[in-house]
Amino acid sequence: MPGHTGAFSLLPSVDGAVVALRHGIHQFVFESRALTLLLRAPFDSTRCRFNGGAHYAKGRLGVGAMFDLAYLTLPAEKTSRHQYTFAR
Repeated sequence: MPGHTGAFSLLPSVDGAVVALRHGIHQFVFESRALTLLLRAPFDSTRCRFNGGAHYAKGRLGVGAMFDLAYLTLPAEKTSRHQYTFAR
C-alpha cells in the first residue's frame, strides 16, 4: 500500500478489498493490484488519518479517524475521534 492502512475489509460487493488509507477509502483488486479511490477522506489528511475499522452487516465498512499524534503541534489541540461508515 502507498501509505498508512487504517482499516481494511473484504466486502462481497467489491472485487478484492476496501482499504482506508490516509487520503481516503480505496478499492484494492488482488489480481491486478489496482488501487482505485472511492471516496476522499472527509478531513484534513495531512493532520488526521483513518484508524481502526470493522465490517458490519449489509456490506458496510465502519472506520474511525483521529488526529495523527505525530502532527500535533499546539498545546491547545486535543485528540478526537470520529466514526465514518462506507456502504457500496
